[in-house]
Amino acid sequence: MTIHPFSEHDWQIMRDLRLHALTDAPYAFGSTLEREKAFTEDDWRQRAGRPGGFWAECGAGPVGLAGTFVVPEELAHQSIDSWSWHPALVSMWVAPDRRGTGIAAELVEAVITRVRDRGATRLWLWVTEGNDRAIAFYRHLGFAETGDRQPVRPGEPAYEMRMALDLTAET
Repeated sequence: MTIHPFSEHDWQIMRDLRLHALTDAPYAFGSTLEREKAFTEDDWRQRAGRPGGFWAECGAGPVGLAGTFVVPEELAHQSIDSWSWHPALVSMWVAPDRRGTGIAAELVEAVITRVRDRGATRLWLWVTEGNDRAIAFYRHLGFAETGDRQPVRPGEPAYEMRMALDLTAET
């Protein structure tokens, strides 16, 4: 298994993984399959070209993705390498037949390394309430519930909870 950073050239890989994720676990993401199916090649190239995203590859090809949330400098208060880093784990997904193999942990570790290298002291994420396997996984990695909660998508009854990882703690 290999973890790769996304680049603009990986737009088709990002598109395919993301659409698989939205098909497999629509309850777990703030976006929808219908919305992202409408993205153009340029949209996907732009998304894949942002710093902070990673994809996992096994012998059979791409099997997972994860990233950090970043916004262009002109939309942010602080800038690091022309992007503002919001140390959040986003878009986490591993193919169902590869879960439990360590891929998810490797993807999270890539994100942790990326945000820690850029000075972050905490990494946070939102996880859908009732997604017990994901919640247990994040707890195992050291994430703790913050008590914050919000709707997964506006106007829908599903909620997600915020979890955080202290990146300054000794491991």
